[in-house]
Amino acid sequence: MSTELVVHRVLGKTSTGLIPVSDVDVEALQGVPMDKDIACKLWMPRSLPMQRFYRGLVSYVAAAVGMTHDQLHVKLKMRYGLFDRFEVDRDRHVLILRTTSFTGAGALDDIEFKKYLSFSIDVILQEILPGVPRGELVRKIEQMVGVAYDFR
Repeated sequence: MSTELVVHRVLGKTSTGLIPVSDVDVEALQGVPMDKDIACKLWMPRSLPMQRFYRGLVSYVAAAVGMTHDQLHVKLKMRYGLFDRFEVDRDRHVLILRTTSFTGAGALDDIEFKKYLSFSIDVILQEILPGVPRGELVRKIEQMVGVAYDFR
């Protein structure tokens, strides 16, 4: 048996603070047998606003320094270590970039993507746009994409 449901965490409402978000989630939970040990996986899917902020950041910075969006995106993924190294033979290796997608195999959840986003801003400010204050860059991207950089 396998089921997936969405819960919201609110302190004081239940002993765990976990509350099903919709009727569909309540129904999914009711399908889980009582008095049985079950394995659970908790993750926080990434929000579209966070994705929009990142894409805006990469586009803005890439354009400012004469790179394409994809070139900067690959550079940031490489610097963060989002790749796997495969040995083709003794003398040859291949690097395969991992995804920053928020769906599918290998996807980054909300927590990991927040780390990646913060790291990306640090790399941009240290290596690509040295001297630009963090707050100034963040405000520019917020204005550009209409999303506040306050992902809690």
